[in-house]
Amino acid sequence: MYTLLEKRLLVFVISISLVSYGVPSVSEAGMIGTQALIEAQERDQMLTRVDTYITKENLRNQMIALGVDPEEVQQRLSALTNEELRMLEGKLDSMPAAGGGENALLFSAFMLYLAVVLVTFFIAKGVENIIDGQGVEDIIDGQGDD
Repeated sequence: MYTLLEKRLLVFVISISLVSYGVPSVSEAGMIGTQALIEAQERDQMLTRVDTYITKENLRNQMIALGVDPEEVQQRLSALTNEELRMLEGKLDSMPAAGGGENALLFSAFMLYLAVVLVTFFIAKGVENIIDGQGVEDIIDGQGDD
């Protein structure tokens, strides 16, 4: 049934198992410091913020167009040190695709609209008041409305 080599091998494996069964395993338990816990939470928050930025559809398409594998980017993000991650997170707001671009565009459009309305208002009031002989200072002070 079993050859002599198989029997010896089986006896050897069982012997090692029984000997190692009696050896206590060494494990250490310790308190996690508050600072270590805070750093771990900060790292998780930074990774979440950077990951949210990286997973935006327009940036993801741009990475793929440039030949960068998004999975490789995720692996490299995980390998960053806390200091590197902190520097990267700090630069997110100044990057064009960080999400502030849409707000800046809306703000610029609103300011342009406001400028056009004010210029139109002053031109209309100025033409009226030039005919009446009033100056721009009177228009601004509200004295031009009679």
